Amino acid sequence: MAAVIGIKTSIARKLLTLVFSFYLFITVTVTLMHMYFDFANAQERVAAELVFQASMVSTPLSESLWNYNSEAIRSVTAGLSKSPSILGIKVVDDNGKSWKAGYVPSDSSTNFDYYDTKTGKKDKNKKRMITRPFDWTEDLFHTDATGNKLKIGQVIIYSSSDVVFDEVKAIFVVILLNAFLKTGSLWILFLVLGYKYLTKPLTALTNAAREVKNGNLNPALLIQDMKWPTEIDVLSSNFDSMTTDLRLATAKIVSSKQRLREIIDSMPSMIFGANKKGELTEWNKEIAHYMKIDREQVMNKTFVALCPNYAFLMPVIEKVLVSKIPERLPNQVVYINEHRSHQDIIIYPIISQEEIAIIVRIDDVTDKINLERAMIQTEKMSSVGTLASGMAHEINGPLSIILQGIQNIERRIDPAIEANQKTAQELGIDLQHVYKYFEYRKLSMFINGMKEAAERASKTVANLVEFSRESNSVKASCSLVEIVEHALILLSTDYDFKNLTEHHQLKIVKNIEENLPNIYASSSDIQQVIFTLLKHALHSMQNQDKNALINIKLSQIDSMIELQIENNGAHLDDETQKRIFEPFFTPKNLSESKKIGLSVSYKIITQGNKGELSLVSKENEGTVFILKLPLATAS
Repeated sequence: MAAVIGIKTSIARKLLTLVFSFYLFITVTVTLMHMYFDFANAQERVAAELVFQASMVSTPLSESLWNYNSEAIRSVTAGLSKSPSILGIKVVDDNGKSWKAGYVPSDSSTNFDYYDTKTGKKDKNKKRMITRPFDWTEDLFHTDATGNKLKIGQVIIYSSSDVVFDEVKAIFVVILLNAFLKTGSLWILFLVLGYKYLTKPLTALTNAAREVKNGNLNPALLIQDMKWPTEIDVLSSNFDSMTTDLRLATAKIVSSKQRLREIIDSMPSMIFGANKKGELTEWNKEIAHYMKIDREQVMNKTFVALCPNYAFLMPVIEKVLVSKIPERLPNQVVYINEHRSHQDIIIYPIISQEEIAIIVRIDDVTDKINLERAMIQTEKMSSVGTLASGMAHEINGPLSIILQGIQNIERRIDPAIEANQKTAQELGIDLQHVYKYFEYRKLSMFINGMKEAAERASKTVANLVEFSRESNSVKASCSLVEIVEHALILLSTDYDFKNLTEHHQLKIVKNIEENLPNIYASSSDIQQVIFTLLKHALHSMQNQDKNALINIKLSQIDSMIELQIENNGAHLDDETQKRIFEPFFTPKNLSESKKIGLSVSYKIITQGNKGELSLVSKENEGTVFILKLPLATAS
């Protein structure tokens, strides 16, 4: 139990009363008395000296002033200015003419200007602020032949308390030295008496406090003398109790901090914290893994310096620090390590008594966005398929009538048909001349154009019907490697392939994983899709300056075989990437004659063979089509 300290047992009463009573009584009293009397005597002496000096120079100054001898006046003032008790001298005649030497007041009683003692000119670089000035004024008279005195001017001698203090400064030094010796003596007495009762226990307490500061919460026990307890003893006892409580509190804090760290690190979101200067204070495992930067490497560094791709966050962070309101940034596109990702970002303010900080939570929603796009694409394809089927059947009837009518026109004007000749003779018409008329007026060319256009439309309708119809191709276990090889052989006979090989040194690189299992799909359909994707690659590389490159990669990912067809051709913009698998959509960089049926390919892979088809296109890098098909064992 801690002892109760009273005034009689107080260390302050025992030591401080003894030491500082003597110090205050002796030093303060003696010093003040010396300073007061010496300063007062010195000031009286200086004032008397001003009167004396004025009386001594009044006669020569009167004669020089009467004769208007400026040199003589300056000589007298220069001599007076050499006195240490005098700041300056001013001689004024009755006409207002003045002679000045030394420091003389200017615009006020405390601002003094300096005038050269020889020339009397003012030196602008020498000015003084005199706090307590005083002066003596002596009138100057001239005695005429009749004995009458005539006042002709004044002499004013200036001094100040600063001058007085300079004269008694040496005495003050002696007084201060005396005070220092007395204080030193008392201090030695304080050390002797205080060593046992103050210095020794304080040293032990200081060492213990230092150990606690350095993290040692089990310092050596403090020696306490409770027979005659002082504040130091009570403080030592309380310090022991405090360190015990501190050990328990620290253990709880460490446990809570570790628990909080485990919670933050276990979260699937990327989380970092920063102070108002932008320096990082928190960094969980998820963001360390994503950024490939350990937590120890980021502390006290700015997030933007480490991740410049997130520079767009700084204005939002500054806004949150000011407004103290959370901000949400949904679906932000960020490139990290050449990887494009969609992220939802939330910035929270943390308000404490010390300062305002922020916590930033980043969720990678790339898979979610891709899934949403795939669902939208699937729904769109389903709707478009139904629409295409209806349109195809509606258009097919009129097209059949048009083609049949064109065929009948060609047959009815053909001279080789006997029925045409018989009818022409009955009507008195030369059918050969009619046929030549058709040729001469190019009506045959118009009819052929109509026929070709109708046939193209008929093919389009057929494609629509094929797009909307469930695939009837036979599925079986087959090798995707062989299908790719067959598609490449078929591609080598294509005109675009030969043209590109001749002009752009086309190079095809194959990177195929060994011992790939078979897929369960329709080999003819898959070959058609691969050929279409290769054709798309050829078209995108037609007009480039660099050499053309197609990189084919085959690998197994879980229960799927993945085929990547990468080309270094033209970049597809975002709008094209979103719509390239839609029917009737043609990329801007492809002409109508090079239109690629990727909508049919998409339907074949996703609906007909339960696979996946997607693409990634980056500027200055090209496009990668990614095709995934299930294993034969997985089906």
